[in-house]
Amino acid sequence: FYTKTEHPIRLALLWMSMHLCSIVTGFLAFGIWTASKSGWREIGRLLGGVTLLIGVATFFRICPLLPSRPGWLYERDGIIMVNRILRNDPIKVIKPLRQYLCRPRLRIRTVICDYNPWPLYIL
Repeated sequence: FYTKTEHPIRLALLWMSMHLCSIVTGFLAFGIWTASKSGWREIGRLLGGVTLLIGVATFFRICPLLPSRPGWLYERDGIIMVNRILRNDPIKVIKPLRQYLCRPRLRIRTVICDYNPWPLYIL
């Protein structure tokens, strides 16, 4: 539910945090490796445990795709999100809003026949 100007900032923060976490875990792994006898086991337990905790926490905090889905947001928040989406791209008023907010159902045949991403798959 981000606008065109908010989405790049969100992605930049995501990539920045990924690199920052790589740096921190590198130093952490070095410290654990030199401090304990079973270094790899301790590193795996610690980093795996943190990953598991973050995964479980985000599973319960993630919002659904549709803002109008009951139970996730207050009605006022859903209205605000839909208004932001429509103000950001007014063409969405013409077509049903559900068409833009729902995930498209792709068939395997459609995906395989689309030859544009084939070089990426080969790489």
